[in-house]
Amino acid sequence: MSNKFLKWLLYIILLIIQIGLIIAVFVVNYLTGTKAGVYRHIYTRRMQYAEGIYSPTHLLWQSIIAACICILFIFLFYYAVKKGHSRFYNVQIALASLLSFFVIVVIQSGFFINMMAYPYIIMVFEIILVIQIIIVIIGSFYEKQLGRNRQRPS
Repeated sequence: MSNKFLKWLLYIILLIIQIGLIIAVFVVNYLTGTKAGVYRHIYTRRMQYAEGIYSPTHLLWQSIIAACICILFIFLFYYAVKKGHSRFYNVQIALASLLSFFVIVVIQSGFFINMMAYPYIIMVFEIILVIQIIIVIIGSFYEKQLGRNRQRPS
């Protein structure tokens, strides 16, 4: 198989995982309103997470880190466009910037805070951001390889 096909196959698999995670967390949130067992589990975990990793102080730090990542990817996007990287790579950087902004929105938005599965929603968006960062890193290696191939005399 060609390298390009493998790249697209990997990207599609990761995209399906990202979309599946978002759908799954909203299904779990929906089930908290209809199934008592799910509600009890989610409520218990929400209280445990609120005392630990998703305490107000930790959420503030997570928002600051997400804001730094967002700013970093905005600069990377500007640099990638200026250097003439591929459209696919530019879109992936823009998506990473957008996802880091969504992490901030999820953490700070009253809409999400009021959802019972709030800690799980944060987890899912942070996992999706990490997956997107991995895609950008892999894309940067691919772009560097493309750049070397373009510069070699034939």
